Amino acid sequence: PGKPACHAFDALAGQCTECTANVATRCTGATPACDVATGTCAACNGDRGGGASRFCPTTDAPTCALGSGTCIKCTSNADCGTGHTGPTCDVATGACTDVDTDGDGLNDSVEKLLGTDPTKKDSDGDGIDDLAEVTPIGGGATTKVDTDRDGTIDARDGDSDGDGLPDKDEKTTDTDADGVPDYRDDDDDGDGIDTKTEVDDTKRAKVADDVDGDGRKNWLDDDANGNGTKDALEGRGDADGDGVPDYLDTPQGPGPGDDGGAPTSPDAAIDGSSPRDAGAAPIDEGVVEGTGLFCGRAASGDPRWAAVFAGLALGALVRRRRDPQ
Repeated sequence: PGKPACHAFDALAGQCTECTANVATRCTGATPACDVATGTCAACNGDRGGGASRFCPTTDAPTCALGSGTCIKCTSNADCGTGHTGPTCDVATGACTDVDTDGDGLNDSVEKLLGTDPTKKDSDGDGIDDLAEVTPIGGGATTKVDTDRDGTIDARDGDSDGDGLPDKDEKTTDTDADGVPDYRDDDDDGDGIDTKTEVDDTKRAKVADDVDGDGRKNWLDDDANGNGTKDALEGRGDADGDGVPDYLDTPQGPGPGDDGGAPTSPDAAIDGSSPRDAGAAPIDEGVVEGTGLFCGRAASGDPRWAAVFAGLALGALVRRRRDPQ
């Protein structure tokens, strides 16, 4: 009962604490806000919705009296200004207000604190609005979310999770339905192999980015080669030594229709073609025709081969009859 807040996504994941950013109803009086780093109630240091680390959690008292660290309803513009979400007091709600020039749901002063562009709904132009990118996974107060911890917040980062795929391509889709959108997920398909690794493996092995042709990229498919065995079980080993990880390997091998094996017909050994070469038509094995000297191997349906072999045999017979031996 003393620790009713369960942390699911942040640094305290798996722990129960006194409060979280979203569970702060137990925090009152002189400690109305939640210090999310420790999960304990503390004095506020900013208004609700202002991006502060210890913001006023309820709409009943959305304004932080910075001097005392308590949460109040503003009654005049004197209660607002520097350090607040805006310079004007909205007496009806008791909140300090500001303008939202770009209409993205973030007031201009908040955007300045977070580092986003108050004149653009999408500061980094990746197709995902700033409001979504400054909101932590699972919700909560807006903050400087930096998924890949590269020093650039998601709202300014074209590849928020650092997996090599642009956010504009991954967007907010959640392929593995784990509650984390692909642009913030380091394993989009949840197969146990990081997205970045799958992208790199696909390039290094020089295979198609959809090896089983089912319409899903290898890194969005938990059975990339479509053989019925999940990628997590096949792993990244290379059982046949062809340079292609097992989870990306198919019976046809690294190239479209080419498994790197030896020719399977005499024709292939003679003319260098292979029925498995990309774009090659199947080789006609032909039929055996004639007997004795006139026995020849001709491609079925093509009388020219029969004529060639018959001519060669006849020439040999004539030469033997002229030979005095």
